[in-house]
Amino acid sequence: MYVQGNCPLTIMNFAHEKILRFMPTVTISDAPMFVRSHNGYNDSRQKKVKPVPVLPLEPEQIADFDARFALRQDQVRRVFAPAP
Repeated sequence: MYVQGNCPLTIMNFAHEKILRFMPTVTISDAPMFVRSHNGYNDSRQKKVKPVPVLPLEPEQIADFDARFALRQDQVRRVFAPAP
């Protein structure tokens, strides 16, 4: 979501699924544009909601994440590994 500088509203002021009711939207679906993470403390996943199955990336997806977002699987695993 983009807003004018110094605007007091952020994405958190809107129910995400209703945002198109309040402002114009543009959807560009020809290529991935962002990565959304999923974790146990993300407030988008409310309590008592059916868990979302998460699968490991396929080799093609690994290459896409590296090329498009500079996200390397080994580095992500290292950053989120449990502390020794």
